[in-house]
This record gives sequence, structure tokens and C-alpha cells, in this order.
Amino acid sequence: MTAKRAFWRTLNFLLGLFFALAVAQGVVRGLEAPLVVAAVLVLLAHVLELPAAFRAVAGRDRSEWVTMLMTLLFGFTWWVPVRRGIY
Repeated sequence: MTAKRAFWRTLNFLLGLFFALAVAQGVVRGLEAPLVVAAVLVLLAHVLELPAAFRAVAGRDRSEWVTMLMTLLFGFTWWVPVRRGIY
């Protein structure tokens, strides 16, 4: 299952949906809304993943900016498939 591109794309879609809902809730309910706080915590966790992501995609045809942006948005659901050659 984890060798299939659809699995990772689904996880990325769900993370994107999560962040979109957090932004919408932040606009409507303010920055202290629980979903906004959760999104900030997820974003901080993704910041901590950056060194692992750069090691994982080393030698692949990915720019540093793409690696940084995609890791901040999607975390390991982006760099693990890149490392495995799925993306």
C-alpha cells in the first residue's frame, strides 16, 4: 500500500485540506481556535523534519526551495515517497 502513489497523494490532499480548514477557521473564529493551534503545531513539527527531508532527497533532482516548501506543507508524506522514488 505505501508503495502506491495514490496512498501518498491522498495523505497530501488530507493535509492540504486540514491546513485550508485551519485557515478558514482562523479567519472566522480567530487564531485561538483549536484547529488553528493544531495546524501551527503540525507546521512546527514539519520544521523539525527539514534536516531529515534534505538528507532524504539528497542526490535527487529537487531544489532546496521545493524541498523546504513541500516539507513544510506535507512533511514526511512528501519526502518519504521522494526518497523511495514514488514521486
